[in-house]
Parts: sequence; C-alpha cells; structure tokens
Amino acid sequence: MCRYILAVPSKKEDQEHSIRLIFGNGLRPQIWDEFVQRFKIPQVLEFYGATEGNANISKYKILSLIFCFLHKYT
Repeated sequence: MCRYILAVPSKKEDQEHSIRLIFGNGLRPQIWDEFVQRFKIPQVLEFYGATEGNANISKYKILSLIFCFLHKYT
C-alpha cells in the first residue's frame, strides 16, 4: 500500500500530521527511506509471522540501523 501512496504527487500536507510510527509487514527496502523522509515518520516497525508457527520475527529500523528479533512462543 505504501508504494501506491508514494505514487501520488507530493504536496505540503504530506508532513502535516501527528503520526509517530507505522507498523506493518513487508515495507519494501526500495521505498523505505523515501517513504519515511517524505512523510517524516520517526519510527517504522515490522513483523513477520504465520498462524501455523510458534514464532515470529520483528524488524525495527532506527536511523540507518536495522534490528531483527526472533520471538519464540512455547
């Protein structure tokens, strides 16, 4: 969905919001930085999981650093 939002021409209202973070699964690396810079979103969180598994992976990007965590549920 984010790539479709980026396809719309930018306007000054793009940064006039109070969004502090976005949370989802699978923001493409090719658009990640452009999306964050255009909309001035301070934090992006991602998760990956499956209903048939007992673990998930979380990815956090802060500045240019990416941290991944494996969460195992037993």
